[in-house]
Amino acid sequence: MWRNALLVVNLCVFGFVAGKSFPEVNGGWHIHVTLHVFSGRVDPTWTIPYSHVDYKEIIQLMGTKPDSRLFSRLGYKGFTLVHVPPGHFVTSGSHYNATVTSYPELEMKILMTSLEKKEESGIDEYIIDHTKQAILEDHNNCYNYANNKITDTFAQPGRAGSCEIGTHPTGNDFKRAALCDGLKEILTPRDVPVPDSGWNLVALVFWPPKPGSMLFDFHWYRLDGNSRWSHKPGRTVATNVDDSKKAIRDPRTADRGPYTEFVAFLETRQDKVLLI
Repeated sequence: MWRNALLVVNLCVFGFVAGKSFPEVNGGWHIHVTLHVFSGRVDPTWTIPYSHVDYKEIIQLMGTKPDSRLFSRLGYKGFTLVHVPPGHFVTSGSHYNATVTSYPELEMKILMTSLEKKEESGIDEYIIDHTKQAILEDHNNCYNYANNKITDTFAQPGRAGSCEIGTHPTGNDFKRAALCDGLKEILTPRDVPVPDSGWNLVALVFWPPKPGSMLFDFHWYRLDGNSRWSHKPGRTVATNVDDSKKAIRDPRTADRGPYTEFVAFLETRQDKVLLI
């Protein structure tokens, strides 16, 4: 489940190139798909024929969204799509990459076409499930996780509430932005506070920049039903331990690495908080 299985980095590099033209043509064309997931084995491949219900939409997305560069990483890396004319080999088609840092809508739609092609590609449910999870993990951050909301947008505090954060923000600036999205601040007694009925407890911490530096970040923790805290660092999977690999009993005293400033406890609720 998202609650148990499920990011914000200010320094992300996306390798985009100009968009390509993929004409909507008549029957006979197909899309050759490669799922980049293995290291030693040959990656799964399959075809999406012109007759497929999602063929035209995938072609349109390929034509409107810029091509992207595949990154060096283990596990899921993205897809390579080749638009192949009738009677031609894959090598003569137009290539397009949809990578792990590009477009979750397109990535998920491509992945779902593999369900009908398991015999052709050799792909199995394990690969499909783990690729799906990787797409969710790479497009949702610690703010998504703390609020238990999938947006596939790397949600940012204040974006939904139209509250701008300046170029030299403080931890309190991120707190105010989160309040604009619908979260509520909760007073902090000596022990971990208890949220209102129907609300969930989260905690905001901040990585303050050093003098003359622009390197800063924020991070969120959430309290789970087992009375322990968990969090989702960046694009990685969620965890219930801190930087010292210890269970998180209180985010104020946990090993938070460079996130040295504890900002606030807040309350969140799925039907009251809006994330973008």
